[in-house]
Amino acid sequence: LHLSIRRQRQMCIRDRYDALVRDVVAVRPAARIVLHGYSYAIPVRYNEPSAPRVSGPQRKPWLSAALDRADVRDQRERAMIVRFLVDDLNSRLEALAQQLPNVVYVDCRRTLDHHSPDHYWYDELHPTDVGFALVAEQIKLALA
Repeated sequence: LHLSIRRQRQMCIRDRYDALVRDVVAVRPAARIVLHGYSYAIPVRYNEPSAPRVSGPQRKPWLSAALDRADVRDQRERAMIVRFLVDDLNSRLEALAQQLPNVVYVDCRRTLDHHSPDHYWYDELHPTDVGFALVAEQIKLALA
């Protein structure tokens, strides 16, 4: 993935989160805002027999399509890239939460990391209802 394009997109994402949070705080200064990133998603190549199985009947290649366009074929390398991107997003969200009152950051990176993909992942990016329940539990704990 081209480094300068990736940095530009990351800055854009960070700026949008920052603007959104600051807009909410401006209108409702006492509002509690929860920021959370993703768990480590699974960049599945569905047509390969060794691909992890996920449960969604209409699975879409959310991550795999971009990785395929970048000619990243090795599953370990794909997972490493996704892990880097997820970590980067989470560090940016955590930094933003530290700058503003009433903003809580919830680290969900390992919430689904050690669980069976076919039970907790609907597709390569989105959890199943059971997976979302685990994420919701992390948010509930952070707000307690």
